[in-house]
Amino acid sequence: MILADITVEIRDKTLTRLGQVRHEELDLELSDLHNNVGSWRLRLTADHPLAGALRQPGSGIVVTGPDGHEAFSGPTARQESRATADDPAGTITFEGVTDTVLLADHLALPDPTNPDLDGQALAHDVRTGPAESVMHAFVAANIGPAAPAERRPTGLLTSHLVMGADLARGEQVTKSTRFAILGDLLAELAGPDSLGFRIIQRGASLAFETYQVNDRSAEVRLDVYNNTLAGHRVAVTPPGATRVLVAGQGQLTERQFLEIETAESLAAEGAWGRRIERFVDQRNTDDWDELARAGQEVLDEEGFAALAVQAVPMEDSSMQFGRDWYLGDRVGVTVEARPLASTVTGYILRANSEGFRIGALIGSPRADPSSASRLGIAEKRISLLERNAENPNTLPPDPQVLSYSNAIPVTATSWADLPNLGTISLTLPQDAIVQVELGAWLSAGYVDSTTIRCGVSVNGTAPQSWAGGAWGQVLYVGTHGTQPGGGQHSTSMTTRLDAGSYTFRARAYKTGNGATGVAYPALRVTPIRWAN
Repeated sequence: MILADITVEIRDKTLTRLGQVRHEELDLELSDLHNNVGSWRLRLTADHPLAGALRQPGSGIVVTGPDGHEAFSGPTARQESRATADDPAGTITFEGVTDTVLLADHLALPDPTNPDLDGQALAHDVRTGPAESVMHAFVAANIGPAAPAERRPTGLLTSHLVMGADLARGEQVTKSTRFAILGDLLAELAGPDSLGFRIIQRGASLAFETYQVNDRSAEVRLDVYNNTLAGHRVAVTPPGATRVLVAGQGQLTERQFLEIETAESLAAEGAWGRRIERFVDQRNTDDWDELARAGQEVLDEEGFAALAVQAVPMEDSSMQFGRDWYLGDRVGVTVEARPLASTVTGYILRANSEGFRIGALIGSPRADPSSASRLGIAEKRISLLERNAENPNTLPPDPQVLSYSNAIPVTATSWADLPNLGTISLTLPQDAIVQVELGAWLSAGYVDSTTIRCGVSVNGTAPQSWAGGAWGQVLYVGTHGTQPGGGQHSTSMTTRLDAGSYTFRARAYKTGNGATGVAYPALRVTPIRWAN
């Protein structure tokens, strides 16, 4: 690829192409990353006819390759002007990102059909299918053609987003999400199935595209000795993880745990003499396949010795970057007479008065596990906890309490609801351990054989019948001869309730002819934990 092979155009907020920067005016640097957001920098003279257009919010660039297809596009993110006494007109440096940034700008909502971020009624958005199809489904539902108009109104870049071809590649997967960053979600899906994704301008639209990455290590061998590389710089680091412990739902000893390892991670463990363990918190799901995939994603990215090569391909190489190998492909590199293979994770293109150069990043350097790079992992775990903090499948509902600050006469001779106290309603999305407590001052007055009983009714059952049935869970007071009975009494019952809806009421009845009553009653229902 040479300078004459590329075309750099300026676009406005509507994606209309306004003009081309001539090759002799170019001072450009592009950097793109596999399954991530790339960046660009373009320097123009302040009096350049297209400088004013790039100053406008929402403007950007489009770079077309030698085949006539768009190879790079993205909006402006920053501009900086400079002037000196020798150059009073000055220059303007524009910086931007690739259009894939739209995937980093948006969250994958639990209910993408509801545009209100603070009114999400569903716990998770769960989708099943081939990995590529699931990726397309999440994008289409959140920012694509299937998204509510409120999330992609006219005037936003997402209003121009269309969906590229979905060839249903990859294994059958189930993926659930709750307020995850859309780009992170796609990267988790793409990695294990060797898929790539991007958003790029096609014509007057932005297209979400997925593509298959390939293992070309057998035919693409980069080596300074065979004239395929002009130069290279190499770093090799140990694996980031060799064994992954994935934790699903449940608590303490009742929690789901799954250990994941691969032949490659165990080989790296033996070669480096280090067993490197990683904990992955996946409390958002109880699906064993989804837990296994979460662990596999970590090992696919970190379960091997990391090879990082900054390589500058020869301009006249028979294996050209962008034609024979590209982002995401696995290629061979010969380092110190040792053949190695790794993934093309990025590239840098520079075009200026000094010429045209392109370099590739093969693999990625990995910091030591004790370094600050662990901060990103911690942030993801914290984010997961925050996203699930209000999830009914993660934490049980709050306790509910009813009380009445006076006496309630009881005249019913069979179980009847206590007036003035009300009802507690509870919905459990799964089986739970629940504690029910009732306390009150009971009184039975001066007539012999007068009694009063008070208990808790669940879904209309008699208080002595639910939770296995026992009169011991019913409060009781009776007269002794003509001496009145009375006092403060309480009961507590802890039981397992199946998933479903429940109503709790305090009920009472009397026997005999004396006056009876329930004073200062209090009913409390506390879901303690999920049963599983």
